[in-house]
Amino acid sequence: MAYSGSYDYSVTRDDIIKGALRTIGIIKRGTVPPTVDVTDVAQALNLMIKAWQAEGIGLWLNKMVTVFLQDATQAYDMSAASGHHTTSYVATTLDADAESGDLTIEVASATGIASAYYIAVMLDDGTLQWTTVNGAPSDTTVTLAAALTDDASSGNAVFCYQTKAQKPMQILGAWLRDSSGFDLPLQIVGRDEYEDIGDKDSEGAVSKVYYDPQLTTGKLYIWPSPDDAASVVRLLAKYPAQDLDAATDTPDFPIEWAEALKFNLALRIAPEFMDDVAEDRMKYIVALAENSLKSAMRFDAELGTSVYMTPDCTAR
Repeated sequence: MAYSGSYDYSVTRDDIIKGALRTIGIIKRGTVPPTVDVTDVAQALNLMIKAWQAEGIGLWLNKMVTVFLQDATQAYDMSAASGHHTTSYVATTLDADAESGDLTIEVASATGIASAYYIAVMLDDGTLQWTTVNGAPSDTTVTLAAALTDDASSGNAVFCYQTKAQKPMQILGAWLRDSSGFDLPLQIVGRDEYEDIGDKDSEGAVSKVYYDPQLTTGKLYIWPSPDDAASVVRLLAKYPAQDLDAATDTPDFPIEWAEALKFNLALRIAPEFMDDVAEDRMKYIVALAENSLKSAMRFDAELGTSVYMTPDCTAR
């Protein structure tokens, strides 16, 4: 008995498009669809995925993102073009005092620090100064693209990361991580509850977060405003699936969803080709779409998690 030893089977955007067109009988096996059909169906595919995301699909799209705080700052931009937030970073400390005007710093560890990465140094005034790394570190010496604007003592926090995260769609969980790595759960509140806070400029240990996704940037509001820039806020966030722009793009979905993508796309585009789709074929497509989506949705669920039950002690 011979096995392939392979576990990387995948499909592309156009594989799904051709499969959907074959399903509704617009093209035959082995034929290439007209470019205009591919363009139209690609639009339908992307719209379908966006609609599914509005329904909350995608455990694999839930990611941990770290937001770097700034002393006495309550609002943080959450887009790939602004703010400082990422899904992967390194934290270290200064290994020697640094003075205002220095372009190099000594760190306890340069592992994970590379040229052009974003880097922050906690200054003695309690703020984080952001710049980028200028060239590869030499042992534990890191060269900065901009000089320090204040003194920074040995032991002060240093953060470094490569890529800003995309704008989250939704915040599912939040924690404050202190300089010792201890996580404290934070309360996620809505707009009304956040606006009801009287003194939004008060400083202290963060206890609440409110996220406003907006259209492009997104804003994370925290309360109280942090008094410790060495701490970070960690968010469990729902991120969008990547768009399918090119013929060879692979869907940002587990392969277990490929059949649901194919048959549900066929169902979505059928009205545009309704004159060419037989009624009995449509019934078959509806069944395939429903069954494949149900199977995929069952796969998109956390298993083995704890269930907590609390008695209703409300007086009656």
